[in-house]
Amino acid sequence: MTPAQLKTALGSGLLSFPVTHFDEGGAFAPESYKAHVEWLAGFDAPVLFAAGGTGELFSLTPAEIPQIVAAAKEVSGETAIVSGCGY
Repeated sequence: MTPAQLKTALGSGLLSFPVTHFDEGGAFAPESYKAHVEWLAGFDAPVLFAAGGTGELFSLTPAEIPQIVAAAKEVSGETAIVSGCGY
């Protein structure tokens, strides 16, 4: 998306902030996260904030963020993904 397209998307409706899923060992849990993001994407939110939009950013390593964003992108359909908010 261009900056102008992103600005339009951000102002066009409700935004989605899925909580990042972790397993019992504290590692990213991609399968349950993807199922959750796919469910959220069904509500036509124009933008989804991946990897830390609900406060867990400081629990993530820099290496985990691309994995989380890729998992969200894989199942989000046409929903735009925004990440890295907070760094």
